[in-house]
Amino acid sequence: MWRSSVFLAAVLAVPSQALHFFIDGAVQKCFFEELPKDTLVVGHYDAKVWDDAAKNYISKPDVGVFITVEETFDNHHRVVAQRGSGTGKFTFSAADSGEHRLCVVPQNVQQG
Repeated sequence: MWRSSVFLAAVLAVPSQALHFFIDGAVQKCFFEELPKDTLVVGHYDAKVWDDAAKNYISKPDVGVFITVEETFDNHHRVVAQRGSGTGKFTFSAADSGEHRLCVVPQNVQQG
């Protein structure tokens, strides 16, 4: 069974928040965040997969993530669509105040 673990730390201006979540296979996981206008968001991520032999989560070179961010208040206007390796970051500024939907989909993992 392949289970993905994604650690996502998003820095919203000065305050920061971190998320750690598990995804079974290539399933999309979304979060909603109300952001004020001109907020700079810098997110760092690290995706790992479960290795039964090692009994631990490990990094694999072929595993990556696809990240999207949409402004839900503006007819789901997409402000980020980024495919990356298993470890990386994304950045965007909230052009307007409102709810933003951040989604992560692991790439190159098997359904558990």
